Amino acid sequence: MWATLGFIAVVGLAAYGVTRTARLFLHGEHGLFIFKPLGAALYLSASVCAFMFYLLAERAYSAGSGSLGALPLIVVVPVLVFPYGIYLSGLAVEVFAGFFNQSASQGELRTYDRGDAALARKEFAQAIACFRQDLARWPGDTEAYLRLARALECHGQAELAASELSAARLALLNGPLDEAEARARPAISGYGGLRRDRNERVLTLTYALGDLYEGPLRDPERARHLYEESLQRLYGYPNVDPLRERLRRVQARQEDGQEAPPLDPAAAASGKLSLD
Repeated sequence: MWATLGFIAVVGLAAYGVTRTARLFLHGEHGLFIFKPLGAALYLSASVCAFMFYLLAERAYSAGSGSLGALPLIVVVPVLVFPYGIYLSGLAVEVFAGFFNQSASQGELRTYDRGDAALARKEFAQAIACFRQDLARWPGDTEAYLRLARALECHGQAELAASELSAARLALLNGPLDEAEARARPAISGYGGLRRDRNERVLTLTYALGDLYEGPLRDPERARHLYEESLQRLYGYPNVDPLRERLRRVQARQEDGQEAPPLDPAAAASGKLSLD
């Protein structure tokens, strides 16, 4: 009985470690407690205590009517070590990737000087043409989409700007992870890094699109649907608190006889469409 309880405790700890590792890998959640120093120490301490308890109980049990056998040991030890093996491997990949990125060419530097200059001169049609050329050169470039939307908005084409941002956002959400686009940014490596990069770009486009809906288009209903749908699509991603704040503000505005509560400064600064 005691050996069985010890085995269950060890397997339970191992399963917990594996699920935390899966969340780290699938969702890119670097803030998981198990992989912080205190969390790692507690997990290792609990694992060692449970494992020693299992060994002692199994030894006492084997002196009696039988033994659990060697198979649990063969299974449990690798599973207990598995979370840290994956984590340390990921750290090694990131370190070597960062070293390689520093020593290797980062490719073409992306600048938007022509479009920005035309936008500053209020030559909006010229700026739109320049930013479209940038997008033809770098398909999927989020910064180029934001600048194009800004130029369209200034040119009195806010609805078209919203359409451009919406199309870019849906392409990101529904398409495969864009490795080529991610490689244009430093310090992105591995599947988790690609997912984080994609999610951050989706949030940036969502904030800009929401600014258009809430601002010049005066369509809070579309903004509400946008925020709700984005929260569903990005479920589990930790950096969506400003999006929840925006949704709360829009919902408050739609309630009869109520003023919208002030937007948190951190949320107000997130994803502004203005490039000023």
